[in-house]
Amino acid sequence: MENNCVSLETAKKLDAAGFPTDPALAWFEVEGDEFPAYVAPYTGEEDQQRAWTAQEIADQLPDHETVRLYAGHTRSDFPRMYRALAGNETAEADTMAEALANLWLKLNTKEADK
Repeated sequence: MENNCVSLETAKKLDAAGFPTDPALAWFEVEGDEFPAYVAPYTGEEDQQRAWTAQEIADQLPDHETVRLYAGHTRSDFPRMYRALAGNETAEADTMAEALANLWLKLNTKEADK
């Protein structure tokens, strides 16, 4: 399920940047556990770190017609990479959710800097 949403680190960045919607999923951090973090349904509890899916992020990108998403690799031994583009901004990552999140962060932190 972790590949269906942004990473814990990216989720924290989106949260700090004020991503505007509640997600379907959330990260739970467990100290001292064999698996220090896992994804489960978001219920709104305080100990949950919201974790958005690619679709939830895409829904918040401006002008969906101008956002383009590419997936591919150049050789069979390279992992799949995703590239999201909107206007002059480009973001790449190894999952669709991460690429779209990075694009949203670029667009929204650029707006905040103006």
